[in-house]
Amino acid sequence: MKHDEINHTELDEKVSGYLEDFSFRISRRGAIARLSKLLLGLVGVSIVPGLPIDREIPVSAQGANCSDWEFCGMCGYFCSGAASCCPSGTHGNVYTCPSCTTRSIGSWSLCCLPPEGCIGTTVTYYDCCGGTAADTASCMGSECCNNPYYNIASAPAWCEPYRCTVIALGGECSG
Repeated sequence: MKHDEINHTELDEKVSGYLEDFSFRISRRGAIARLSKLLLGLVGVSIVPGLPIDREIPVSAQGANCSDWEFCGMCGYFCSGAASCCPSGTHGNVYTCPSCTTRSIGSWSLCCLPPEGCIGTTVTYYDCCGGTAADTASCMGSECCNNPYYNIASAPAWCEPYRCTVIALGGECSG
């Protein structure tokens, strides 16, 4: 009987950990929208305009300001968005890695407070890595390090070779 209880506890902890990680990456509204789209897709119905949508507007990294609230945990380099970065593909922006690089599996998150409210937003930071030196030479944009736990020299790279860092806005948080 104790063996079953131990396995049950381990399963509970794994599921709990997965759900906690998931909650940091996606908001409730986003989860409902994805689940609704999946279920309606299985039925063969498509009513995209009626569902909540991602209203995130991609911003060129050239217009990104390190002092903007979204970058409160940033420690790295913006993806430059330069035309010479991955010349045969997309050049990347604040939210998207350049097409000749790969977004890291590992990440870090911080609760950042928008100036217009008292409720924070979970911002997750991912490193973009890989690609050939020739294609990615101009992918690294300006430096930004607001993270209270790292400086630019000690910040770990989540993949190699490091090229730049992007963000993903998540759900509400406090802290």
